[in-house]
Amino acid sequence: MILYSNEDKTLHNVPQNTPERPPMPIKKNNKVTNRPLTRKQEAFVKHLVENPKASATQAVLSTYNIDNPKTASVVAAQNLVKPSIVTELAKYNNLVENTLINTVNEYSQSDKQWERSLAVDTSKYIHDKIHGKATQRIEQQTTGVTLTIDLTSALETDQA
Repeated sequence: MILYSNEDKTLHNVPQNTPERPPMPIKKNNKVTNRPLTRKQEAFVKHLVENPKASATQAVLSTYNIDNPKTASVVAAQNLVKPSIVTELAKYNNLVENTLINTVNEYSQSDKQWERSLAVDTSKYIHDKIHGKATQRIEQQTTGVTLTIDLTSALETDQA
């Protein structure tokens, strides 16, 4: 940043103290490659993987220097669409899928009601992830009908 001083009428070059910008994708040969994760982003991903019941907002609150939950939810939403973070989280998809499938296989024949219920809920979740969530759609169709009735012959017979 360059500042102008009125006292000695000279320009001064002042270094700017700006926070580190988040990594942006690097283009090489028209291909987008992801930059490496920052330390905070790595901690964010690690918190999400190690605490599956925690939300992304909770992960931001524990890893970033943020106290406000609304700000944390915005940062979490921004993080979850960054290509480098999405790529890192995708590495754990196989682990998640295997855990879900093992849960269904293990609990589907259980004597305990809550375990069978968990197996059913998990299998529904897997089904929805693979085939999409079922939605109810109501379709409406309107048809217009135009009738033309010639009543002249009916008037002639009434008058006769």
